[in-house]
Amino acid sequence: MMNEETSGMGSSPSSPSSPLRHISWDEVERGVKDIAQKVREHKWLTIHAVTGVPRGGIVPAAMLAYELNIPYAPTIVDESDMLVMEDIVDTGTTLASLPWKPITAALYMRHSSRCEPVLVHEVVQDESWLVFPWAPNDKHGQRPPYMKLNLHANTHCTMSNTSPPSSVLYTHIKPGDIFDVWDPIGEHMGRYVALALPKEDEDVPGHWTITVLKGVRHTDGRWHYTE
Repeated sequence: MMNEETSGMGSSPSSPSSPLRHISWDEVERGVKDIAQKVREHKWLTIHAVTGVPRGGIVPAAMLAYELNIPYAPTIVDESDMLVMEDIVDTGTTLASLPWKPITAALYMRHSSRCEPVLVHEVVQDESWLVFPWAPNDKHGQRPPYMKLNLHANTHCTMSNTSPPSSVLYTHIKPGDIFDVWDPIGEHMGRYVALALPKEDEDVPGHWTITVLKGVRHTDGRWHYTE
């Protein structure tokens, strides 16, 4: 995240003038799998849902929810069995500001952080500026993958993480769901990860919009970025 609350880059005490370290999707996937394994090894942990600190924590939180086969929660609530996920804990300000002490996890933690998550994939020992693949400006110049997706009565959706894929009403899509969208003539429009609940368009009855992450697909247990 940027400034630990906003984007997809690591923040202070580093700055954009610090050496850049670009985190790939493969590294994110390895980190998520490592966190999942740590959850399984900690028998004293009882986790029934995962949520992410907006915005950088949302993507790894959704991936972790699928890895552990537990629900993804769209909001952070005071529940003892909820795991709160971050992409990077830099100064520790965000987690330290929570009014209770949840189970926390992070892909990366700065060595100087004043707040240590319960589960950490990697401790960053230098002041490099971490750039995640969902950041606005990564090394490939990719655009932010977030977008608003328009859905309507003639749109057909299938859940891509079920075998075989199952149809689902677009109004029933939940944050963290991975789904495919098809137009009325059966043409594939894309695969998306839902980041929020669908909202009905107040001006156009029967039309809905949903915030999604585009270009990420989950096949054969692997995550891939595509334009």
